[in-house]
Amino acid sequence: MYKSRLCDLEAYKKKATDRQKVEIDVLKAKITAKMTECLALYDKINEFISSIKDSLLRMIISLRFINSLSWEQIAAHIGGQNTADGIRKIYSRYAQRFLRE
Repeated sequence: MYKSRLCDLEAYKKKATDRQKVEIDVLKAKITAKMTECLALYDKINEFISSIKDSLLRMIISLRFINSLSWEQIAAHIGGQNTADGIRKIYSRYAQRFLRE
């Protein structure tokens, strides 16, 4: 998303006035800073997920919070006898234990 916005800004910059070019440069700097911030957070999230010992829980958390899947989609992805409620409960139990620590 951010990369396409940077490309859009470059296209606008060719037709822009000097004042608009300065504004575009400021926007590009803000977008680049946000991209750097997002990548750092993404790395932290992945590091946290990797530290979870239970492979099923790692998969659930990754699918939910990295891939933005619904509980139903996660249950279908994992397969077996897993239901959306079962998957959600596995996560909820872990979250409650994690918050107590």
